[in-house]
Amino acid sequence: DLLQSAIYTLKSRDGNRATLEVKLVQLAASDAIHGPQMPAGMSARVKAFTSTGAGTTQVDLKSVAPEGGTMTLRTTMDLSVQGGGPGSGDDSTVETTTTVQIARP
Repeated sequence: DLLQSAIYTLKSRDGNRATLEVKLVQLAASDAIHGPQMPAGMSARVKAFTSTGAGTTQVDLKSVAPEGGTMTLRTTMDLSVQGGGPGSGDDSTVETTTTVQIARP
């Protein structure tokens, strides 16, 4: 589970259209990892977690959904896995970069 916080800053406005800067931070809500595919007796724990993102979004104040935008989220997670057979007791680092682009027709 994750806790997520987003801060939106108005960068420009022209009538009903606005451009917002977005800064995002995610935190691990717990250090325990549970998955339906994990074998019996296996456990995994988050040792360190960093996740931040930034981007922009364009909105029409008369519309519910954004008109467009882009955001990049970078996440690094250090894991410890125990009791899963060969390779258990290993530490792993997972790094991901996710880019989202929003566009409406």
